[in-house]
Amino acid sequence: MFSVTLFWLLAPSVCVITAILEGVGPLLVTQSVAFTATLSSHTKYVSEQTVIFDHTRVNEGNCYDSSTGRFKAPARGLYSFSLTVLATITQGINLLIMKDNEEIGRVFSGDGSGSAMVVTVIEKGQVVYVKEFPGHSETVHGSHWSIFTGLLLHQYY
Repeated sequence: MFSVTLFWLLAPSVCVITAILEGVGPLLVTQSVAFTATLSSHTKYVSEQTVIFDHTRVNEGNCYDSSTGRFKAPARGLYSFSLTVLATITQGINLLIMKDNEEIGRVFSGDGSGSAMVVTVIEKGQVVYVKEFPGHSETVHGSHWSIFTGLLLHQYY
């Protein structure tokens, strides 16, 4: 005999469908989690200030907040984040990719662009963002040249 029972469990930004098949057990399918955000105008940041990528191009799962520049993980999993920034002609840029208060990546851009990509395990509710390097004050080039991207590669259950 074959029977299927569906339960919808709703959590912030995550829809989980649990299908219980007789003799098989739970089966989980999750929604996509990915974002790409750009900086629309040249912006000067001071020591340890969060860089706010204010123009969201993709925000699957609605986990990136373009008003704060922060991504909040909807589930525990393996995530990838990339950052590409363009320096203004007169100075370089030193930025950090942060997971809560822990540095997980850094980017330096002299006269041109710099980029970094990191893969990390994130717990549900942890926050990832970009901030200015301590003791520095620099202008990040906007006009959508500077881009912050993240995506869930694999969710852990």
